[in-house]
Amino acid sequence: MIRLRIPKQVCAICNKGSVIGYNRPKSLHRTKKVVNPNLQKMKFDGKIQSLVCTGCMRTMKKKSDPLRNNFL
Repeated sequence: MIRLRIPKQVCAICNKGSVIGYNRPKSLHRTKKVVNPNLQKMKFDGKIQSLVCTGCMRTMKKKSDPLRNNFL
């Protein structure tokens, strides 16, 4: 059986990547699963494109919101 290696996808800002977890049913046996971050393509300065997790996208959106900055 050949296992394909997928290149590790990491957030460009916080370096969040894949994590190995386990499925644990009531019978308590365990099977491995891979939990991947929600990575989206995002452009910086309209040119550079990179993968950013949605948590970082939300944080960047909050910091750049002009209405939010007026009240703080």
